[in-house]
Amino acid sequence: MTTRIDQFSSPAAVGGGSGTAEVNVWIVGDDEEVIVIDPGCDAAGVLDVVGDREVLAVICTHGHADHVAAAIEVAERDEAPVALHPKDRALWRAPTSRWKTAESSRSPTSNSR
Repeated sequence: MTTRIDQFSSPAAVGGGSGTAEVNVWIVGDDEEVIVIDPGCDAAGVLDVVGDREVLAVICTHGHADHVAAAIEVAERDEAPVALHPKDRALWRAPTSRWKTAESSRSPTSNSR
């Protein structure tokens, strides 16, 4: 199989905010499965690019809302884990009305290496 790297630009504004900033979402895999890196705020847009490929994992490079807001929704489609560095868990769990997934009970996994 051939490796594929797709890039999608997700709007950085969360919770109805406005702005023109974007987050670069990376979708790395092949024709059958992918890993999504920094899913941004637009789960539907990310899943559109993923198509019928299986999401193996969602990796968040850091816990800022504009990088992780869609993580749970993207991961849930294929019951994939969400990976986030343990030091960013406070950002993940921080109660904020700007982060649409903050009230989810699903926690990210962490890599202790």
